[in-house]
Amino acid sequence: MRLPISRVKRSQLTYAKLLQRVDPRSRAPLVTWKGRLLNPGSTIPESDLWPDGAFPRVPLIIEFAGSEAPARGHNRHRSDNTVILWRYEGGKFIEMGRVVAPSAMWAMLLEPLVRQAMAREAGFMPALDVDLIRERITRVLSAELDLVADADRARILTLIHDELSGRIAEWSEPSVRGVLLSNVQ
Repeated sequence: MRLPISRVKRSQLTYAKLLQRVDPRSRAPLVTWKGRLLNPGSTIPESDLWPDGAFPRVPLIIEFAGSEAPARGHNRHRSDNTVILWRYEGGKFIEMGRVVAPSAMWAMLLEPLVRQAMAREAGFMPALDVDLIRERITRVLSAELDLVADADRARILTLIHDELSGRIAEWSEPSVRGVLLSNVQ
C-alpha cells in the first residue's frame, strides 16, 4: 500500500508518523508523540501499520507536508506548514483534518483532532489482566530470589517493598495517598 504524500514541492523535506500514543500535554509532536517515522509516498506492506499490539486498531498517520510557499533564509521559520491527520480505513487513507500554521502552532491546532481520534480507540483497549501481570512479576521475583542466599532474601524483599511502596504512593489517587500516609504516621 502507498502512504499519502501531499507536499507541493519535491524539494521540501517531509515526514509521516504512524501514531502509537499521544501525550496531550506535549507540544513537541515529533519527539513526544510516540510512533514510527515513515516516508510519505513510500510503499509499505499493510501489516506495517500494526507493528505490534501497542498501536491503535485504526491506524493514524500525521503527515508533515511542508509549506506551500516556503520562505528563504532567515524568514523560512515564518512560513506556514501544512500538517495532515490521516486515518487508514477500508484499505485507504482518509483525511481527518488539515492544519496550515506557523511551525510552532500546528501541533497545538491539530492536537484536539488527534486526541479525539485516539480517545475513540481507547474504547477498544483490552482490559488489564491483573492476575496475569501479578503472576509474571511473581515469577521474576522468584527467579531472582532463587539465586540469593536464604540469609539475604529478607533484606532484598525489604528493599523491594520500599520500592513498591514508593511507586504506590506516587501513582495513587490523592485520596488514597492521604490514607497511605496516615497509616504510616
